[in-house]
Amino acid sequence: MEFEIGEKYTSKNSDGKPFLIQITKKYPEINRYKYKVLKGNTGICRLEFDDGSVFAKSLKPYEDLPHICYVLGGEETPLKCGEEFKADGHIGKYRIHEEIVEWYKKDYKGCEWVPANVYDIFEFINYPEKIIRSPQFSDDEEALMRLLVKNGLPYVARDKNKALFAYPAKPVMGIDNGQFYCPDDLAQMPNKLFPYITFGNSPFDAKAYLESEAKNDG
Repeated sequence: MEFEIGEKYTSKNSDGKPFLIQITKKYPEINRYKYKVLKGNTGICRLEFDDGSVFAKSLKPYEDLPHICYVLGGEETPLKCGEEFKADGHIGKYRIHEEIVEWYKKDYKGCEWVPANVYDIFEFINYPEKIIRSPQFSDDEEALMRLLVKNGLPYVARDKNKALFAYPAKPVMGIDNGQFYCPDDLAQMPNKLFPYITFGNSPFDAKAYLESEAKNDG
């Protein structure tokens, strides 16, 4: 059995828990593959060609989420089923439920969740950057937030040009509707940090978020 470089597969570890991996390199001379773990707990396992390994024989394409989750959320950060999100320029909120994009508008008489307008779905597919998700941060990102808060820069915002800044006080939108302004000092950060913080959900209060997470964990 051979695996394709770059492909994603799922299997189960010795405890029966599923995990997601991506093949990164092939070593044909020793019948081995190098891979990275994308999701889940791997336990102890080996990837080989076709030597009878239960892990090699059980690997299959990763399909635990509807394809639309990856289209709208990205390959590395797919939308979760049931995750509610908003969209820039659209009223109400949306979610993916049983492979269908649903829409909810609180004051829509007699309506809760209904199938979304097909033209809205087309727009989301062509312009996924319009989707505004509730931020979901990694342990490293939360560690950086704690550092920002400790140094008096608890607010993080991204302007329309995708530039990312940390502020000591909550910034306000400028008259050009594309830049945040603050009378105090600010710090520019690499744009690739905090991908969940977009222009649509800026500014983000890191201190309030960390306090909320600590409360939920406690």
